[in-house]
Amino acid sequence: MGGGRRPGPNYHNPLSRFTAPRTPGPLGCNDAGDPGTLTSRGDTPGCLGLNDDAGFDLNRMVDPIDFDYLVRHHESKSHLVESVRITGLHLKKGVWSKQSIWGVAGGVVFRVPNIVEDMDGSPRAYHPPTAASWDGKSHGGPAKDHLANAVGDPGVTKYAKSKKEKDWPLTEGCQLFRDLHKAKTLEAKVTTAGHAAKPPATDQASVDKAAKEAKEAKDAKDALDKIYNDYGVTKLSELVEKSKSAVCVLYIDGRPIADSQADWSNVTTWAGIQTDGSGNRIVRTSGPNTGFYIPAITPGWADAEKHPWVVLNPPEDEFGVKKTNSAVVIKNGDPPTIAYGMVADWGPYGHLGEVSRKMMDDLNFPGDAPSGDYIVVMFPQNVSAADIAKAKQVSTIQADAKAAFEAWSWEGRSGMDLVKELFPTPDQYHRVQNDFADAKKYLTSHIDHLMLKLE
Repeated sequence: MGGGRRPGPNYHNPLSRFTAPRTPGPLGCNDAGDPGTLTSRGDTPGCLGLNDDAGFDLNRMVDPIDFDYLVRHHESKSHLVESVRITGLHLKKGVWSKQSIWGVAGGVVFRVPNIVEDMDGSPRAYHPPTAASWDGKSHGGPAKDHLANAVGDPGVTKYAKSKKEKDWPLTEGCQLFRDLHKAKTLEAKVTTAGHAAKPPATDQASVDKAAKEAKEAKDAKDALDKIYNDYGVTKLSELVEKSKSAVCVLYIDGRPIADSQADWSNVTTWAGIQTDGSGNRIVRTSGPNTGFYIPAITPGWADAEKHPWVVLNPPEDEFGVKKTNSAVVIKNGDPPTIAYGMVADWGPYGHLGEVSRKMMDDLNFPGDAPSGDYIVVMFPQNVSAADIAKAKQVSTIQADAKAAFEAWSWEGRSGMDLVKELFPTPDQYHRVQNDFADAKKYLTSHIDHLMLKLE
């Protein structure tokens, strides 16, 4: 048995794996005087004197608070810290096999390194193509997002990742139009060379010029034949006919811009914007956003620049999350930043971390959010379609979310205290690690030779 420890609080941590709250011992009220008991800093008078922290087991000669903290938490391979208690609370779903998402005390919790603005919800997200901008945004267009991202079918995901035009049906014909434009130029060169009169060369300069022109004509013919061969045609008229069924929403040299804009009609389903009964895009004709497409938002009354929300992504709905449920986003840090909102709009399957512009503003991000550690908590609650259709005031949305968050409780902690227990910052964790490593400073000199081990 040894003694001598630094002062500190005397309380029981409900998440601790160690002793239960202390009751009066034989040597005084809460004296922790039993020589077999691991004492905490600041215990009341023990068997060796005032605040002597009594005795402890030599096999566990560590600062008990630090040791308990390190046992309750671990650092992941990504250098983020989590409570070991939530390991068994992971919500199992194949799409999230490599992501962190849990069900904790009735709340659905996920953690992401980035959050991004839900562009689909913005009233200025999408604009019809213009002469200078094939998708409304490129080259300084008026929209906040590419029109390609509002397409539901054919989807743009593969093309967005690979940047290969052939990966998207709306651009797979672009190379054909480039080659058609090139073929027309080459055909003109070959034809001109074949019909040009060739007077007899009278000097070396003329001979050299004739030779150069003959080589250029041959190169043009070879290049033209290669294009025809690539497309399985034998002449320009056949390539022109083939291009009539090609699709390319990009602006290609030699092709009228109007033709490229018309190819957007090949979209079979729009996801990010509203359409009429015939599938045609609806454009605002009045108000501050005249000329923009109307976003397809659920609920329809939600405004990304006015209402704070977290996007709902399948299969979150399979865990009970519904539209207009309360949601909280926390930028983990010291101190943390918190924003209150609701659940709204649909997002891509399994995609996590999209929020409305208002939610970004409430987190103090005037533009894009920086990389970091973001904790999102959603509170599933049954709501009817009629309830979802009723517009909510921003103050009501935020008050409901704050109340749900503060009432969210698990094993004696609630709200932000619970988040801090589940997801400490790396700096907090490392401070305790260093404190633990320095534990020998709190031990008496005659036991300094003993090794401190975590079991």
